[in-house]
Amino acid sequence: MKKNTFGIIFHEQSLNVIYKFYKELFLEINKNFDNFYLIDVSNLILFQKNKKAKLFDNSIFTKKFKYVKIKDSKDLDNFLKDKNLVAINNLGKNPDFYWCLFCLKKNNVKLINILNTGEIGLKTTLDFKQRNFFIWKNFYDKGFYHFFRILTILNILPNIEITFHSNIEAIENLNNSLLRKLEAIFPFLKLSYFREIIKINARSFTIKKKRERENYILFIDCPIMSGDRLIRDKEILKINERKFYQNLIVFLKKLSIMFKKKIIISLHPKHKNKYLTDNFSIAKKSTREMVGGASFVVFSTSGAIIDAIFQKKKIINFYSKLQGDYQLDMNHKYVKELNLYSLNLDEKININKKKLIKLTNNSIKSYKKFIKKRILVDGKKDPNKKIIRVIKDRFF
Repeated sequence: MKKNTFGIIFHEQSLNVIYKFYKELFLEINKNFDNFYLIDVSNLILFQKNKKAKLFDNSIFTKKFKYVKIKDSKDLDNFLKDKNLVAINNLGKNPDFYWCLFCLKKNNVKLINILNTGEIGLKTTLDFKQRNFFIWKNFYDKGFYHFFRILTILNILPNIEITFHSNIEAIENLNNSLLRKLEAIFPFLKLSYFREIIKINARSFTIKKKRERENYILFIDCPIMSGDRLIRDKEILKINERKFYQNLIVFLKKLSIMFKKKIIISLHPKHKNKYLTDNFSIAKKSTREMVGGASFVVFSTSGAIIDAIFQKKKIINFYSKLQGDYQLDMNHKYVKELNLYSLNLDEKININKKKLIKLTNNSIKSYKKFIKKRILVDGKKDPNKKIIRVIKDRFF
């Protein structure tokens, strides 16, 4: 008889990055399950370059966490032959993932999505108005979405059994979609990709708020040469990167002098940044842990800003044409949504201290609506405890 089993399916990411992202959830998993599998399916992903096994760090994972490197489809079959697997899904939707997803479907793996970062996301499909529509990497990443959905409707690829979501507008749109309405009339069709959608609070809800002395300015880095931009922007020059960081460093040093506070850099977990590490102190803790002690939080496009919004910190935004269309689009969405004070790095920066303080304080008033629809959407319920409770009720 098969045993019900819980795990996470991933590829490419380092175990350290996965641990940091799911840290609070993993603590709850450790309390409630005897075993949890970290299943690396990189060998089942087409055109995957790095297929080496990850280094398992016993210092961050307890004995209940088991790392498994799948060699091929037969190895996956053997691993799952005595298991009914329920797994957190960390896979994409482009053709690279079709074979892996097919193998998971064949083994009746139940996939769940956890979408409670609270950040402003990207469109799943191509935007015909964007210039990057004709860029092959961008088209490959998004252009096959409708074909992917056809394969899920035909039951060739798996649907998502449960999606835990913290965006009220997204939940309403999904529940009121045409396919879900058709499925209500013809339930045997199973047209909806998300079989069940459950509302939970965003990850920021789990931050333990405490009074801290605000003795530094925190900068949240989103590298100008990030993977998302490389996929979507046609022309990227190294000189742009150098010029961008020269302007940024001048800006940050001006802030430091004006407020007589040191700048601490919260680096992106997947990218090193020689420009910033050579000029400022680097945070030794995660962004989430650093936000509380910041008098100001500076950012351009990083989704990590959600923690600062939840803690109602004064936020300074900046932008530059050197970032390219993709990052500028994301930047403008945050500025508009939160009424943020935003500076253009391409111009000579003259900062008026009183004006800056006044405008950043005014922005905080706009956080309330954002928090209500993207972060604090499920009362005072801990999202991680709710995820565990639902999974145990549904599958165990």
